[in-house]
Amino acid sequence: MAEVTITPGRAGPVDVSPFVMAPDFSAMVPKEVVFVFSNSEAGVEPMRRKAALRDGAWRSEGVILPLPGQWQLRVDVLISDFEMVKLQEATEIAP
Repeated sequence: MAEVTITPGRAGPVDVSPFVMAPDFSAMVPKEVVFVFSNSEAGVEPMRRKAALRDGAWRSEGVILPLPGQWQLRVDVLISDFEMVKLQEATEIAP
């Protein structure tokens, strides 16, 4: 599972960072993290943004979410060379 923080949480450029956890809630360091944002109601097709590992934390900076409203966020977590987990949830982006 992952706890994702979107800062500042409003339309425009945002920074996105996940805290990735194993099933027992312990911290996990995946091989790769990719964010996929979409807003089908507004006609926005899925946008993929790869996160970078810096100072022990995954982060994707300057992701442009151009419109407020409800966005679908999928987090693709590459656990090993042969295992990927895809987590998805709706998130509200303020104006």
